[in-house]
Amino acid sequence: MFWGDDDAPPTDRLRRSYFGLGRGEFPDRDGVTVQHNYPYGEWIRIIRGAGFVIEDLIELRPAEGAPSTYADYAPYDWARDYPGENMWKARKA
Repeated sequence: MFWGDDDAPPTDRLRRSYFGLGRGEFPDRDGVTVQHNYPYGEWIRIIRGAGFVIEDLIELRPAEGAPSTYADYAPYDWARDYPGENMWKARKA
């Protein structure tokens, strides 16, 4: 939601609709990256519909003072305030 259609890094302003998430194509140095980003409620339905039980949702945050290799994707100061990535922990039911 914080990234636009351009190559600009994220800001503290929402640039996309949370409910308009889905399949997206993003140009990169290797061509195009295709991502599927859905609202959390939709992820819960997808994961449970596949027969899994969700045990945790981990929203990643860099440690204070940590170096970053993602400066063009999620600058450190921004990533300390907003999760740029998350991990779902699930097990087969």
